[in-house]
Amino acid sequence: MQQRKSYDTRVKYLVQKGLLPDIYRKQIHRSLICKWKKESPDKYTGYELNSNIEELYELMKKISEDQRMQKTLRAFYRVNKTLKDIIGTGKDYIKKIREHKYKIVETINRCKQSIGIKRGIKLFGISRSTFSTWAMETYFRCGQSIAKLCNNAYPQQLTASEIHKMHRMLSQEEHLHWPIISVAYYGMKKSLLKAHPNTWYKYARLMKIKRKRHKKIFRKYDEGLRAKAPNEKWHADITELQTADGNISYIYFVVDNFARYITSWRVV
Repeated sequence: MQQRKSYDTRVKYLVQKGLLPDIYRKQIHRSLICKWKKESPDKYTGYELNSNIEELYELMKKISEDQRMQKTLRAFYRVNKTLKDIIGTGKDYIKKIREHKYKIVETINRCKQSIGIKRGIKLFGISRSTFSTWAMETYFRCGQSIAKLCNNAYPQQLTASEIHKMHRMLSQEEHLHWPIISVAYYGMKKSLLKAHPNTWYKYARLMKIKRKRHKKIFRKYDEGLRAKAPNEKWHADITELQTADGNISYIYFVVDNFARYITSWRVV
Protein backbone atom coordinates (compact mmCIF):
# COMPACT_ATOMS: atom_id res chain seq x y z
CA MET A 1 0.00 0.00 0.00
CA GLN A 2 1.46 3.35 -1.08
CA GLN A 3 1.78 5.95 1.70
CA ARG A 4 0.04 9.26 1.11
CA LYS A 5 2.32 12.29 0.79
CA SER A 6 1.92 15.51 2.80
CA TYR A 7 2.93 18.91 1.44
CA ASP A 8 4.00 22.09 3.15
CA THR A 9 1.52 24.97 3.20
CA ARG A 10 4.04 27.18 1.41
CA VAL A 11 3.95 24.82 -1.58
CA LYS A 12 0.19 25.37 -1.83
CA TYR A 13 0.71 29.13 -1.60
CA LEU A 14 3.25 29.04 -4.44
CA VAL A 15 0.76 27.10 -6.54
CA GLN A 16 -1.95 29.73 -5.99
CA LYS A 17 0.47 32.53 -6.89
CA GLY A 18 1.82 30.69 -9.92
CA LEU A 19 5.36 30.63 -8.51
CA LEU A 20 5.83 26.89 -8.06
CA PRO A 21 9.22 25.78 -9.50
CA ASP A 22 9.14 23.21 -12.31
CA ILE A 23 11.03 20.65 -10.20
CA TYR A 24 8.02 20.48 -7.81
CA ARG A 25 5.41 20.74 -10.55
CA LYS A 26 6.70 17.50 -12.09
CA GLN A 27 6.48 15.65 -8.76
CA ILE A 28 2.93 16.76 -7.83
CA HIS A 29 -0.09 15.39 -9.68
CA ARG A 30 -1.93 17.97 -11.80
CA SER A 31 -5.30 17.18 -10.18
CA LEU A 32 -3.85 18.09 -6.79
CA ILE A 33 -2.39 21.33 -8.18
CA CYS A 34 -5.82 22.16 -9.67
CA LYS A 35 -7.45 21.50 -6.27
CA TRP A 36 -5.03 23.82 -4.43
CA LYS A 37 -5.73 26.61 -6.91
CA LYS A 38 -9.44 26.50 -6.05
CA GLU A 39 -8.97 26.38 -2.27
CA SER A 40 -9.66 29.46 -0.14
CA PRO A 41 -6.64 30.90 1.74
CA ASP A 42 -8.74 31.13 4.93
CA LYS A 43 -8.78 27.34 5.16
CA TYR A 44 -5.32 27.24 6.82
CA THR A 45 -4.58 28.98 10.14
CA GLY A 46 -1.65 31.35 9.85
CA TYR A 47 -1.79 31.32 6.06
CA GLU A 48 -1.30 35.10 6.01
CA LEU A 49 2.31 34.67 7.17
CA ASN A 50 3.24 33.65 3.63
CA SER A 51 2.12 36.96 2.14
CA ASN A 52 5.73 38.11 1.60
CA ILE A 53 6.90 34.94 -0.14
CA GLU A 54 6.11 36.28 -3.62
CA GLU A 55 8.16 39.42 -3.06
CA LEU A 56 10.98 37.44 -1.45
CA TYR A 57 10.97 34.96 -4.32
CA GLU A 58 11.22 37.72 -6.92
CA LEU A 59 14.04 39.35 -4.97
CA MET A 60 16.00 36.10 -4.72
CA LYS A 61 15.42 35.49 -8.41
CA LYS A 62 16.81 38.91 -9.33
CA ILE A 63 19.83 38.44 -7.09
CA SER A 64 20.59 35.04 -8.60
CA GLU A 65 20.50 36.55 -12.10
CA ASP A 66 22.49 39.71 -11.30
CA GLN A 67 26.20 38.99 -10.83
CA ARG A 68 27.01 42.59 -9.90
CA MET A 69 24.40 42.59 -7.12
CA GLN A 70 25.87 39.37 -5.76
CA LYS A 71 29.35 40.91 -5.62
CA THR A 72 27.94 43.99 -3.86
CA LEU A 73 26.13 41.90 -1.26
CA ARG A 74 29.25 39.81 -0.65
CA ALA A 75 31.25 43.02 -0.19
CA PHE A 76 28.74 44.43 2.34
CA TYR A 77 28.71 41.09 4.17
CA ARG A 78 32.52 41.05 4.28
CA VAL A 79 32.63 44.60 5.72
CA ASN A 80 29.92 43.80 8.25
CA LYS A 81 31.70 40.61 9.36
CA THR A 82 35.01 42.48 9.74
CA LEU A 83 33.32 45.10 11.94
CA LYS A 84 31.75 42.43 14.16
CA ASP A 85 35.08 40.59 14.49
CA ILE A 86 36.86 43.81 15.47
CA ILE A 87 34.35 45.60 17.67
CA GLY A 88 32.41 42.78 19.29
CA THR A 89 30.47 44.25 22.18
CA GLY A 90 33.05 46.82 23.31
CA LYS A 91 32.48 50.56 23.71
CA ASP A 92 35.90 51.94 22.76
CA TYR A 93 35.20 52.02 19.02
CA ILE A 94 38.09 54.22 17.84
CA LYS A 95 40.65 52.40 19.98
CA LYS A 96 39.57 48.97 18.78
CA ILE A 97 39.27 49.95 15.13
CA ARG A 98 42.80 51.44 15.18
CA GLU A 99 44.22 48.17 16.51
CA HIS A 100 42.91 46.38 13.38
CA LYS A 101 43.75 49.02 10.78
CA TYR A 102 45.63 46.57 8.52
CA LYS A 103 42.62 44.26 8.37
CA ILE A 104 40.32 47.21 7.62
CA VAL A 105 42.52 48.42 4.75
CA GLU A 106 42.64 44.91 3.30
CA THR A 107 38.83 44.56 3.50
CA ILE A 108 38.17 47.95 1.85
CA ASN A 109 40.64 47.20 -0.96
CA ARG A 110 38.96 43.85 -1.60
CA CYS A 111 35.52 45.50 -1.77
CA LYS A 112 36.45 48.61 -3.79
CA GLN A 113 35.42 47.03 -7.11
CA SER A 114 31.92 46.34 -5.78
CA ILE A 115 30.99 49.16 -3.40
CA GLY A 116 33.85 51.62 -3.92
CA ILE A 117 36.41 52.97 -1.47
CA LYS A 118 34.27 55.95 -0.47
CA ARG A 119 31.32 53.80 0.59
CA GLY A 120 33.59 51.28 2.32
CA ILE A 121 35.25 54.06 4.35
CA LYS A 122 31.82 55.38 5.32
CA LEU A 123 30.73 51.93 6.53
CA PHE A 124 33.72 51.76 8.88
CA GLY A 125 33.14 55.34 10.09
CA ILE A 126 36.64 56.66 9.33
CA SER A 127 37.82 59.66 7.29
CA ARG A 128 39.51 59.52 3.89
CA SER A 129 42.74 60.96 5.31
CA THR A 130 42.80 58.29 8.04
CA PHE A 131 42.31 55.56 5.44
CA SER A 132 45.10 57.02 3.27
CA THR A 133 47.49 57.04 6.25
CA TRP A 134 46.59 53.47 7.18
CA ALA A 135 46.92 52.37 3.55
CA MET A 136 50.45 53.85 3.37
CA GLU A 137 51.40 52.14 6.62
CA THR A 138 50.02 48.85 5.26
CA TYR A 139 51.95 49.24 2.00
CA PHE A 140 55.24 50.04 3.77
CA ARG A 141 54.73 47.50 6.54
CA CYS A 142 57.97 45.99 7.84
CA GLY A 143 58.51 43.29 10.45
CA GLN A 144 62.00 44.54 11.35
CA SER A 145 60.74 47.80 12.90
CA ILE A 146 59.01 47.98 16.27
CA ALA A 147 56.51 50.37 14.69
CA LYS A 148 55.99 47.86 11.82
CA LEU A 149 56.97 50.51 9.24
CA CYS A 150 59.74 50.56 6.65
CA ASN A 151 62.69 52.69 7.79
CA ASN A 152 63.36 53.90 4.24
CA ALA A 153 59.79 55.17 3.80
CA TYR A 154 59.56 56.53 7.35
CA PRO A 155 63.09 57.72 8.25
CA GLN A 156 61.80 59.85 11.15
CA GLN A 157 61.42 56.73 13.31
CA LEU A 158 63.61 56.21 16.34
CA THR A 159 66.70 54.12 15.74
CA ALA A 160 67.28 50.80 17.47
CA SER A 161 69.78 52.36 19.90
CA GLU A 162 67.34 55.15 20.77
CA ILE A 163 64.57 52.62 21.40
CA HIS A 164 66.85 50.59 23.70
CA LYS A 165 67.80 53.79 25.54
CA MET A 166 64.11 54.71 25.96
CA HIS A 167 63.29 51.24 27.26
CA ARG A 168 66.18 51.40 29.72
CA MET A 169 65.11 54.81 31.06
CA LEU A 170 61.48 53.75 31.46
CA SER A 171 62.51 50.54 33.21
CA GLN A 172 64.97 52.09 35.68
CA GLU A 173 63.87 51.68 39.28
CA GLU A 174 64.43 55.34 40.10
CA HIS A 175 62.07 56.37 37.27
CA LEU A 176 59.32 53.83 37.86
CA HIS A 177 57.18 56.26 39.86
CA TRP A 178 57.72 59.10 37.35
CA PRO A 179 55.09 59.92 34.71
CA ILE A 180 56.27 59.22 31.15
CA ILE A 181 56.16 62.92 30.31
CA SER A 182 58.56 63.65 33.20
CA VAL A 183 61.00 61.00 31.94
CA ALA A 184 60.74 62.50 28.43
CA TYR A 185 61.64 66.03 29.59
CA TYR A 186 64.38 64.61 31.83
CA GLY A 187 65.90 62.92 28.75
CA MET A 188 65.75 66.24 26.84
CA LYS A 189 67.30 68.19 29.73
CA LYS A 190 70.19 65.74 30.12
CA SER A 191 70.56 65.36 26.30
CA LEU A 192 70.04 61.61 26.64
CA LEU A 193 67.20 61.30 24.14
CA LYS A 194 65.49 64.14 22.31
CA ALA A 195 61.97 63.01 21.40
CA HIS A 196 58.53 64.50 21.83
CA PRO A 197 56.53 63.23 24.85
CA ASN A 198 53.90 61.85 22.44
CA THR A 199 56.65 59.71 20.89
CA TRP A 200 57.52 58.37 24.33
CA TYR A 201 53.90 57.42 24.95
CA LYS A 202 53.66 55.79 21.51
CA TYR A 203 56.78 53.63 21.90
CA ALA A 204 55.93 52.78 25.51
CA ARG A 205 52.64 51.41 24.19
CA LEU A 206 54.40 49.51 21.39
CA MET A 207 56.92 48.05 23.84
CA LYS A 208 54.04 47.22 26.24
CA ILE A 209 55.69 48.97 29.17
CA LYS A 210 53.28 49.39 32.05
CA ARG A 211 53.92 52.18 34.52
CA LYS A 212 53.01 52.04 38.19
CA ARG A 213 50.21 54.38 39.05
CA HIS A 214 50.15 55.75 42.56
CA LYS A 215 46.71 56.79 43.64
CA LYS A 216 46.49 59.88 45.78
CA ILE A 217 44.81 59.19 49.09
CA PHE A 218 42.38 61.86 50.20
CA ARG A 219 41.69 62.09 53.91
CA LYS A 220 38.08 62.25 54.94
CA TYR A 221 37.33 64.77 57.64
CA ASP A 222 34.25 64.95 59.81
CA GLU A 223 31.91 67.80 59.08
CA GLY A 224 32.60 70.73 61.43
CA LEU A 225 30.66 73.86 62.24
CA ARG A 226 28.28 75.01 59.53
CA ALA A 227 26.53 78.37 59.68
CA LYS A 228 23.06 78.76 58.15
CA ALA A 229 23.32 82.52 57.52
CA PRO A 230 26.01 85.24 57.15
CA ASN A 231 27.59 86.65 60.33
CA GLU A 232 26.21 83.77 62.39
CA LYS A 233 29.65 82.24 63.13
CA TRP A 234 33.14 83.74 62.68
CA HIS A 235 36.58 82.14 62.79
CA ALA A 236 39.83 83.84 63.83
CA ASP A 237 43.25 82.59 62.74
CA ILE A 238 46.90 83.65 62.71
CA THR A 239 49.37 82.88 59.92
CA GLU A 240 53.15 83.29 60.19
CA LEU A 241 54.92 84.61 57.08
CA GLN A 242 58.68 85.06 56.59
CA THR A 243 59.65 87.62 53.95
CA ALA A 244 62.75 87.61 51.71
CA ASP A 245 64.70 89.87 54.07
CA GLY A 246 64.29 87.36 56.92
CA ASN A 247 61.69 89.28 58.93
CA ILE A 248 58.74 87.34 60.31
CA SER A 249 55.27 88.83 60.08
CA TYR A 250 52.03 87.63 61.67
CA ILE A 251 48.76 87.92 59.78
CA TYR A 252 45.57 88.07 61.84
CA PHE A 253 42.25 87.63 60.06
CA VAL A 254 38.61 86.88 60.76
CA VAL A 255 36.57 84.71 58.36
CA ASP A 256 32.81 84.36 58.10
CA ASN A 257 31.83 80.67 58.35
CA PHE A 258 28.89 80.89 55.94
CA ALA A 259 30.41 82.94 53.08
CA ARG A 260 34.10 82.03 53.67
CA TYR A 261 34.75 85.77 53.35
CA ILE A 262 37.61 87.53 55.22
CA THR A 263 35.80 90.21 57.16
CA SER A 264 38.93 91.85 58.68
CA TRP A 265 42.69 91.36 58.77
CA ARG A 266 45.86 92.90 60.18
CA VAL A 267 49.62 92.31 59.66
CA VAL A 268 51.98 92.75 62.63
